[in-house]
Amino acid sequence: MTTLITQLERITPAQQNGILTIGKFDGLHLGHQEAIRTIQDIARIQSRPHLLMTFEPTPLEYFMKDEAPPRLTSFSEKMRLLERMHVENVICLHFDRMLASLPADAFIKKILIEKLRVRHIVIGKDFRFGSGRQGSLEMLKRLGETNGFHAEALPTIMQGGSRVSSTRVRDALQSGDLTLARTLLGRDYAMTGRVIYGTQQGRSIGFPTANITVHRHRPALTGVFVVEVEGIEKTLLPGVANLGTRPTVHGNIPLLEVHLLNFKGSLYGRRLTVHFRKKLRDERRFPSFEALQKQIRHDAICARNFFNLPTPEHP
Repeated sequence: MTTLITQLERITPAQQNGILTIGKFDGLHLGHQEAIRTIQDIARIQSRPHLLMTFEPTPLEYFMKDEAPPRLTSFSEKMRLLERMHVENVICLHFDRMLASLPADAFIKKILIEKLRVRHIVIGKDFRFGSGRQGSLEMLKRLGETNGFHAEALPTIMQGGSRVSSTRVRDALQSGDLTLARTLLGRDYAMTGRVIYGTQQGRSIGFPTANITVHRHRPALTGVFVVEVEGIEKTLLPGVANLGTRPTVHGNIPLLEVHLLNFKGSLYGRRLTVHFRKKLRDERRFPSFEALQKQIRHDAICARNFFNLPTPEHP
């Protein structure tokens, strides 16, 4: 089970003298997974605890506010993924003015040495930290020599001739290339949220939807997708989903609406994970509700064809 630590004062002796990696870990792509495997391997060999440090909000969100790049994973989604990856300890520091103004050498001294008593740090070679982004791998190596810890760079994980990164995953999602996103993540891109009450407009035209809050100011992708849904039955259920602001019905807040192809029943309050399999089209505004209904029917047929499911005579 993963232990979440939000206050450094609550670090226990059993969590000190460990192996640490630091970063935003947005999306938990293949590069992040390599970092996690590395600290787990070192911790196992040295019989030490391993820890992952991240920040909420992310530094970019703190400095750029609404102009920050859209998140790939919410914090709760990140925690569920880290749990599945068997990360022992997650340190989540609140990124505020105090932390943003902390010099890099003070970050090392006060947090890494005094609080964590870290013994080994694994980070990306381009990782920067501290006020003015002055902290670097070289600084960690230099101060580690005199403070009893070792710092090393992760090898760059390449795919298709380019480095795996959260930016690259984000670009793939925004362009609708779910195959590339899947390759970079090592899994289908997915979003998790609770089903909330909606306007029942989908039900009125024969396409009831589970409406899921996305917990993002801006989602990393928008449009209509073939999806599979986790959290209802033991197996994933096929569906078709719209992710966006629903311009035809004058919506303005991002919402994930999922129509399940072979399921009838109430899902209100359930936490569902929606796995995006294929993009069908961009979201757009239709001239009438009837035109939207016709397009939804076509989208559902495309999703059924993707899963090799028969098309009912009266959807």
